[in-house]
Amino acid sequence: MDMGTASNPTFHSFESIRDWFHPLIESDNISLSDLHGSHEQCLQSVLSLAQRDQKRARGEAPAPFVFFVMGSAGRMEQARFSDQDHGIFFEGQEGNQTYFLELGERIAEGLAICGYPLCEGKIMASEERWCKNEQGWEKQLQDWIEEDTWESMRYLTIFLDSRVISGDPDFFLSFKKQLMEDTMSNNPRVVKRLADNVGHRKKGKGVLGQFFTEQKGEYKGLLDFRETVLFPYVHAARILAFSYAITDASTINRFIALQNHLEQTEKIKESFHSALQFRLKHHQGSTRNSTHYLDPALWSTEEKKQVRYWMKTGKQTLDDAIRHAEYKGG
Repeated sequence: MDMGTASNPTFHSFESIRDWFHPLIESDNISLSDLHGSHEQCLQSVLSLAQRDQKRARGEAPAPFVFFVMGSAGRMEQARFSDQDHGIFFEGQEGNQTYFLELGERIAEGLAICGYPLCEGKIMASEERWCKNEQGWEKQLQDWIEEDTWESMRYLTIFLDSRVISGDPDFFLSFKKQLMEDTMSNNPRVVKRLADNVGHRKKGKGVLGQFFTEQKGEYKGLLDFRETVLFPYVHAARILAFSYAITDASTINRFIALQNHLEQTEKIKESFHSALQFRLKHHQGSTRNSTHYLDPALWSTEEKKQVRYWMKTGKQTLDDAIRHAEYKGG
């Protein structure tokens, strides 16, 4: 690794990216913005080396393309440790897919070396389902909508949280916006189906305010903070954003864009941001899953009160979003 500038080092191997990256994200004092910046630098650096290696092996890319991430990376809400969720949207003929699938394999390999486990659900640009040209993506998304199964709605949900890392963002965002507008015009029931897919939520607390921690297994005694505190906000923002054709994937940015359609957006946004900071401060483990489980026994009385407030606000927000989806979706 060349030091380059302090904020923009130059790397020559995936291993050198890993050796730079891990001490940063494991620091006790890292802020949310610095954590996001470190993930972004890692993604950009892996992509750059993967493109370099693919160019050496197969020549220049046969067409312009967009590389995008999804999941928590798409929403810019990663914890210290994360897995891979990414895809490629390329221009030109379908025959170009072979080149971009190989590029996707190099990206997935590089990210794995840097500590991002391969996605068990194979939501990666190395898979045909997540590497297509414009016509292929149009058909894929329409198929998911028409299938109308829990799995197809899950795939659509994942795609909606996509964010461009490299390539022309305007081209990709225009495609996403058209998808949302056309769907709400021709098949508004889809927004209700998106809400149905997140309707069964894990409860985080009882009527007396007690936290519902895991009762057995590796995380016994710990609270699933992501599912019970964060995800109600994430799901609500996504449902409402789809309804109003808002293309931003970030939960916070979605709430900002929804301020003319949703009451108390500032309170909701601040609650979610504070909850993200709390998770970072109190993280427990060193794997993707363990970072989402926190121990309420270690919290102060005031912190427990705050978490209950975030849960209540998130539940109310998601309930409102589901009612909106039921109204819009008929």
